[in-house]
Amino acid sequence: MSIAAVRGLFRTAAYEHPELRATVLEVAEEGMPYTAVVGELLDESQPPAEIALLPEGRHVAQVLNGPGSVGTGTAASATPPVPPGAAYLVTGGLGGLGLLTVEWLARRGAGRIVISGRSAPMTAGLPAASRR
Repeated sequence: MSIAAVRGLFRTAAYEHPELRATVLEVAEEGMPYTAVVGELLDESQPPAEIALLPEGRHVAQVLNGPGSVGTGTAASATPPVPPGAAYLVTGGLGGLGLLTVEWLARRGAGRIVISGRSAPMTAGLPAASRR
């Protein structure tokens, strides 16, 4: 997976789930000293950031949180992520991740879930509750 894909996933997670805190650390070359940033990575008071240790130096980009971020006075969970009675279409819903997504939606009150996929439902390796 390229670092751009990881950064995109990280930025989306930071925006959609401001209650979580994560940091991306990119080490450009094997053997580069990363021990200097370990304390920063473990410091929970630091905002989400992307840290790149490159041959030309250290680069840091702070990541913006989405609505409901800590300190704004609005709760991140003010609006339920799955409005009761809402309808959802899950494409690729017959694979492992799709079935887990369907179960997650159902447990949170989704009114109607339409599942589509090109293969037979995957059941191997899934928890028993997901195989229903």
